[in-house]
Amino acid sequence: MHQIMTIFNFLIQSLETNLDTFNDQLLLVGGDFNTVINHSLDKLNGRNDTNKRTSDKVNEIIETRIM
Repeated sequence: MHQIMTIFNFLIQSLETNLDTFNDQLLLVGGDFNTVINHSLDKLNGRNDTNKRTSDKVNEIIETRIM
């Protein structure tokens, strides 16, 4: 699990570093982050804290770059 988080952290850091180069251009980022954006809308049953750190980081990027 530690290796997966290290790879995820590297990808997120690279993404954040390079986002500024796109300025006002449209950018589509895709992939399987194995998380949900909004637990109350995107998930039914199960644990609410599934991949919480990943979900928080993805939401942080969305809020700071898009909103």
